[in-house]
Amino acid sequence: MDKCTWGNSQASINLITNILIKEDYKVYTPTVCRLLSKQLTALAAIKDISDKNTRETTLRMWHERFRDLVSSLPELVQTHVICVETGVYRHLLERSRERL
Repeated sequence: MDKCTWGNSQASINLITNILIKEDYKVYTPTVCRLLSKQLTALAAIKDISDKNTRETTLRMWHERFRDLVSSLPELVQTHVICVETGVYRHLLERSRERL
């Protein structure tokens, strides 16, 4: 897995290069990959919703849902996964607000 698989944020790089390679956390790698891949794909699709209010509300709903989905992960993994997703969420929310 490339260290920038989910972007070039420090949380993403640390997650891949420092956390998921540790023996204690290797078992969570498939789950993290699946959850982040699905979430980032969904967020990218949501950005195409034409109505601004619907787009922003849907982004928020998916963001909150994601936090619930990762709540069962160990705290170190969970915090980094949430940071990666939150960075993408904030970027898309900002772009949504700029869009007419």
